[in-house]
Amino acid sequence: MSSLLLSVLLGYAKVEVANRATLTVAIEIGRRAGMVTVTLPAPMERPQKAGLADVVREQYGV
Repeated sequence: MSSLLLSVLLGYAKVEVANRATLTVAIEIGRRAGMVTVTLPAPMERPQKAGLADVVREQYGV
């Protein structure tokens, strides 16, 4: 589900999200059931289009 959500939010194909997550990121399984955190590189224009630019800037200090 998370790769589908990221593909929709960031405008990537689901396969590309899986490849980026496999090659370059941190995947963390949380204590709560179903909680997974995936961090992957994406051009800033992708979160901006999704309306998430402020969240990304605050989280990563960009």
